[in-house]
Amino acid sequence: MLKVNNLSDLTVRANQFVDEMKAQKQQMDELRAKLSKGEADEILNSAKEVSGVALITAQKEGATVDMLRNLCDEIKNKYAENPVVIVLSNLADDKITFLASANKAAVAKGAHAGNIISEVTKAAGGSGGGKPDMAQGGGKDASKIADAIALAEEVLKGQL
Repeated sequence: MLKVNNLSDLTVRANQFVDEMKAQKQQMDELRAKLSKGEADEILNSAKEVSGVALITAQKEGATVDMLRNLCDEIKNKYAENPVVIVLSNLADDKITFLASANKAAVAKGAHAGNIISEVTKAAGGSGGGKPDMAQGGGKDASKIADAIALAEEVLKGQL
């Protein structure tokens, strides 16, 4: 399987494979970061204003939690001092993940990502929570993802 003729070459070949895998992982991470920047620009166009706070929601498929976090960070960087709340969902391998993030300006106005995620995940048959600026949770019913994400606007209105 490792294509070695001599048993003594086994360690060398295994180390080569590990090094190749590390290099490929680094390349994938760099590509994901570039994709995240592009996605942030695309998602920014979907922003809604809720009582002076920009609310950005999106549904992703096949993303990792790290990718969602990077996407939130990219969006918050674009908003700088303007208040923004981001609520993302992801469906991968029949597992639903929700992530909410609020920048400092949005938290100062009363936004609380943990409370938003708590309500959003309940709508999808799951649970979650977190801090005012970042929260995460999961759901069980994939057919309710769109409804759960839509609920974020109502929850945010109630906070502000």
